[in-house]
Amino acid sequence: MIPEAPEDDRPLAFGETEALPPPLHDTNQLGPNLLPSGQCGLSAIDAGSSPVMTLQRLLQEGDFAPGAADGMMGPRTRQALQRALGDSATGLTVTEAIAALDRALCAE
Repeated sequence: MIPEAPEDDRPLAFGETEALPPPLHDTNQLGPNLLPSGQCGLSAIDAGSSPVMTLQRLLQEGDFAPGAADGMMGPRTRQALQRALGDSATGLTVTEAIAALDRALCAE
């Protein structure tokens, strides 16, 4: 048996921090995790060679059926973006659409 060390009551040195006490409850039983369970959005895909291709890959990741990730902003990509973001997709640049879609995919 290892003897218990006495409590150290000396003041903390500059930059030294106290260890946090263990949680009182098992945090796994407090409810659903608020963070996505795995990779989502941009972290779940390989970036494309163009912003449009990255957008298309995000749309594919979310099962919005944009067609092939060919880097062309065609009607299927526009329709998929509309399905994914609704009316908020109107007027977004490709970069803004990527950011909005990333947030939407990771919020689920």
